Amino acid sequence: MKSFRPINLALFVFVLSLIIAGPKGMTSSVSAATDDATDVMAMLTEKLKLSPDQAKKLQPEANKFITTLDQLKADQEKEDADPGDLVHGAKKAQEEYLKAVKQILTPEQYKQYSALKEEAVKSMCNSLADIQLMDLQPKVGFSDEQLNQLVPVVGDALFQVITLAWQHAGKRLRVG
Repeated sequence: MKSFRPINLALFVFVLSLIIAGPKGMTSSVSAATDDATDVMAMLTEKLKLSPDQAKKLQPEANKFITTLDQLKADQEKEDADPGDLVHGAKKAQEEYLKAVKQILTPEQYKQYSALKEEAVKSMCNSLADIQLMDLQPKVGFSDEQLNQLVPVVGDALFQVITLAWQHAGKRLRVG
């Protein structure tokens, strides 16, 4: 049996940027999301009905997470960078962040938080699918109606691939 570490760094950084920083993360550093973090905190405070104490505790955890990701991304600019360090570092940072979030939120709020996060990623996947399909539309020749029907299908497939890739990122996989 062969073993290998499949690491598609570009896809990983792109997806990680989307998940953490939203669409701005595609073209700027992760720390550029700090301004957006204020908007996200306001939205989370409203949707999850966070107490002022919860919001006060959550903000530095989010900032710490963003700073860690920004450093991991900067480390990848080095000539001898190991993409595995990015994967392992990001997964560790996410685990620590989610552990802190889970301690700050009530179980019901955490469940709502997880649903909001999944909804946001699915929405981004649908937006990406829409853009890709619009680019293909003139070449393939499908109608606007077909495009509209394909967007949720392709978006869901992209979400499933991203979810699976993140679950297995950094793991040694065997093929044989």
